[in-house]
Amino acid sequence: MSKNLQAALQGALAGIMETPRGFFAPGIVFFRWAMGVTDSVLGEAAAQPESKEPPTEADGF
Repeated sequence: MSKNLQAALQGALAGIMETPRGFFAPGIVFFRWAMGVTDSVLGEAAAQPESKEPPTEADGF
């Protein structure tokens, strides 16, 4: 096999192996960011005492 063809095959195999990581990386980053934001918001909401009264206009609803 020629060196060029061998190098092309090795490069293609390396690209095929790396593609799933590159493809899913933005989704993983977004998911981790969304989970962090959700946890921080829910953590703040859980720290506040719950009110038994329905929200009013003064509460911003």
